[in-house]
Amino acid sequence: MRKVIVVGDKKDELIPQLGKYDFEVTTDREDADFVISYGGDGTLIKSENDYPGIPKIALRASRICKKCSYRSNEEVLEVIKKGRYSLQNMIKLEAVHKEDSTEGFNEITLKNVNPRHAIRYELAIDDKWIQHEIIGDGVVVATPFGSTGYYRSITRSFIYDGIGLAI
Repeated sequence: MRKVIVVGDKKDELIPQLGKYDFEVTTDREDADFVISYGGDGTLIKSENDYPGIPKIALRASRICKKCSYRSNEEVLEVIKKGRYSLQNMIKLEAVHKEDSTEGFNEITLKNVNPRHAIRYELAIDDKWIQHEIIGDGVVVATPFGSTGYYRSITRSFIYDGIGLAI
C-alpha cells in the first residue's frame, strides 16, 4: 500500500476512493510516497510549495488543469496502482538576494514595489553576467511549466526546455 498526502480544496471528495487503488492517506511528509494534487495547475504549484521533493500525482478536479493527464483520474490511479508509470523531473527556480531566497516551480518575477518607477538591475545566470544595468519594469524567469501563463502574455510564446527570460 502506497502512502499519499492529498492536497486540494475538494480533496474530501477524492479521499474515500483512494483505498480501492491501494493508497493510504497520511499527513506525515516523511512517510509519504506521493502527494496527490487534486485540483488544477495552481493546486499542483501549491502542493510542490508545501511538500517539495515528494513526487506529485496531478489529478483533475478543475476544468483548467493543463498539467493533468488526458486520462481520467481513475485511469491514472490504476496505472500507478499497477506500477506502470515513470517519474518526470521538472525544473525549479531559485532566486537569491543576500541572505534571502525564494523558489518558483512556475516562475519568479522581479518588479518594483512602486509600479510608477522603473527598476535598475543586473542579471547573472550561474555566475555568468548576461546584462549589466537593465532599466525596466522588471523581469520574469519562467520554467516550461510556468511559461504558459505570465511569460506567454509578455512574449506571446512559451518554452519546452530550459528557462525563459522576459525583460
